[in-house]
Amino acid sequence: MTYREMALGIGQLPLNERLMLLEEFRIDLTTTPKPVIRRAPKLVCGMLKPKGLAPSDRELREDYEDYLIEKYL
Repeated sequence: MTYREMALGIGQLPLNERLMLLEEFRIDLTTTPKPVIRRAPKLVCGMLKPKGLAPSDRELREDYEDYLIEKYL
């Protein structure tokens, strides 16, 4: 049964049967469990890990200053 056939069939039902059908769909939609994504933290773990040792705060600050100097001068 296609969507169009179903829509035409529902339109021919009496009002009380249409309302009962809507109520049935509402119950089905509200009881459907939502999927839980539990793998995401495992997938992104280590994505931003640098190769070797992480730079110190001073090195980061100096790199940022160099970037700004190159950008604006």
